[in-house]
Amino acid sequence: MEHQAMRRRNVTLMLTFASVVLCASGQTTGEVHRDLLLGTKARVADLSSAFRPPGNKAAELEPSAQARSHAISQIQSEVDAYFAQVDPQHFELKSFEQDLRAILAPFDVEAEYGDPPSSFALDRNGERFLLIAYVLGTGVHGIRTAGWLGGSAITIRAYRAVNGGFGLVDSAGSDMDGCRLFVRELHSPVPNETWLLAWGGVTGSNGPGIYLVRAYAFDGTKFRTVWAPANASGVTATVTADGFAIQHVDREHSIPPGWDFVRDDYTLSPDGPRLVLSSPVY
Repeated sequence: MEHQAMRRRNVTLMLTFASVVLCASGQTTGEVHRDLLLGTKARVADLSSAFRPPGNKAAELEPSAQARSHAISQIQSEVDAYFAQVDPQHFELKSFEQDLRAILAPFDVEAEYGDPPSSFALDRNGERFLLIAYVLGTGVHGIRTAGWLGGSAITIRAYRAVNGGFGLVDSAGSDMDGCRLFVRELHSPVPNETWLLAWGGVTGSNGPGIYLVRAYAFDGTKFRTVWAPANASGVTATVTADGFAIQHVDREHSIPPGWDFVRDDYTLSPDGPRLVLSSPVY
């Protein structure tokens, strides 16, 4: 962890120095930002090669788990360093989200399987925060275990506006590694906290799929997991006025090859989601 933190600081310092030099040479703020974006995109694209064999799919050429894990850490550090250069005074969420998606273009997913990289701007007690969520596909399948990297690396990261940029505060989501990812902001039941609902299918799972669902809360200093139910199949979710609804396969009553679905409605309390209604979907 200390080694990774030092690497992130070194990358940030190098980018800061480069920005100062560029400004001194007469480049506009827009030109500096463009060069920062292009440089980050190029480095992430190069690092993404760790997730695919060169030229063919021969097993002996498959990148090692260690190489993939190292590349994940490096890509996350690149994104962190990019945020450190985004001026909060000239920050526009829509423009920034487009930049983030461009940086992570090598990891695009089809809309039915997951969201593109997502971001949420927050103001809490006079401080500005930025939350982002994205997936790095690893080129393999399955959920992460002690001896297996898993088919994806999930990260939900929080940044605070500080020193002319956005500095990393905390991260969550690694307990969903191996999944695809959808994320929605919930109506938080706790003042000055941001709650997110995250769900996604396990890579490589068949039929209606195996899904993990989580609810995370961010209080300005750290994330905590407020809900981690048992895995379900065929999950879709929607946000409601006072909580959310989960539609999933009714395992108890379904008879394959057909699938019956049930909708579970939850309200939110400071202690977490509470199931208030479960009804069949016809």
